[in-house]
Amino acid sequence: MYDALKKGGRIALIGPNFKYSYRQYYDFADHKIPLTELSVMEMLYSEGFSTILIYPKFLPLSFRGRLPLNKYLVRLYLNLPLLWKLFGKQFLIIAQK
Repeated sequence: MYDALKKGGRIALIGPNFKYSYRQYYDFADHKIPLTELSVMEMLYSEGFSTILIYPKFLPLSFRGRLPLNKYLVRLYLNLPLLWKLFGKQFLIIAQK
């Protein structure tokens, strides 16, 4: 990713945060390495990126649940960061070259 970006280019990373989802983390076939926002930030730093923004709890682990998936509910969730702290189990990191 680093080589593909121009100077000042940004990347956004979203992923399950092992710290907040350790019980369900390995229920997904592609979850092989336990990642947290701190371990990903460390990897980004070692590759020359600087962290611009970090939310350790951003999205729920899955949108499968009792409530139907609805664009208005998703928009409401994204506009209420308090809900991120309650239900978030995935991190969001914005990094810059």
